[in-house]
Amino acid sequence: GNLLELYCGAGTHTCALSKYFERVVAVEVDAKLVEAAQRNLAANQCANATVVVDSVGKRRGRLHSVLRKRAWDDVRFDCILVDPRRGGS
Repeated sequence: GNLLELYCGAGTHTCALSKYFERVVAVEVDAKLVEAAQRNLAANQCANATVVVDSVGKRRGRLHSVLRKRAWDDVRFDCILVDPRRGGS
């Protein structure tokens, strides 16, 4: 199956969970954290995971339509992980 991870931060969960899924799309609001997550995925050879920046929780972002369709481009999701920052979503 495939995983959509929201609020991925630096990709710690992304790396740990990627071995259990065919594809992982991880979404983060902060562009600097996306860069850190991409470095983390590369360092840990998580080739089946992709990290993207999007406005999680805001209707004007791409994520709203992704959640409605349960798909990001050609990747359909079987599981969604939501792990917002401590301040909430």
